[in-house]
Amino acid sequence: PTPPPEMLCIDLAEDFLDESDEIFDRWFDAIEIADSTPRMSLAGPVGELQAIRREAENFEYPNCAVRVRRSLISMMDHTIEAFLLFMRDEPESRINAEFTQASNAAESYADAVGDLFAEAAMATREASFTPTPSD
Repeated sequence: PTPPPEMLCIDLAEDFLDESDEIFDRWFDAIEIADSTPRMSLAGPVGELQAIRREAENFEYPNCAVRVRRSLISMMDHTIEAFLLFMRDEPESRINAEFTQASNAAESYADAVGDLFAEAAMATREASFTPTPSD
């Protein structure tokens, strides 16, 4: 008997990735609003960012997508912290450091998602080269 095929992470994480794509769109819309909001009026936009982050934190995800989730949440945390620092009129160097960490986390997120797709591509290539026994 042939063992059942092993599920790839991309398959296991399909719903999570769909949800994170959707949240990313809402996140970046909210960032655009926060970026164009005066310091004194940032409470509302930052509250929206915090709500989106809480929503993302509650997504169900497979163990194989921990790096994707961790990077997504880290990006959000650092971005929110940067805006909070800006609201408190903290030094620009601290604000920029948080935005830099947010950017690094966003790159890590993109890399982690890319790795999931690379895993699927590799599995597809391996499957297409697997010799089939002949009768």
